[in-house]
Amino acid sequence: MGYGHMGGVYGFPWMMVGMMIFWALLILAGIFMLKSFISGKHSSLASPDSLEILKIRLVKGEINEEEYLKLKELITK
Repeated sequence: MGYGHMGGVYGFPWMMVGMMIFWALLILAGIFMLKSFISGKHSSLASPDSLEILKIRLVKGEINEEEYLKLKELITK
């Protein structure tokens, strides 16, 4: 009769620890997403990949130097 609805003598502290871990992970995930958004990874068309592709196209002869410079300027704006 002395256990109650909190899971006995040992249940309540473990529930609190579990909830603290849950909220800490949730807050850390939010901070991580906010940092990645602020760092500009999602806000610009210019990425190392797009510039590398442009360089490869120039080397392969798919575009000339004038087109390369125009596209590079367009991408980095």
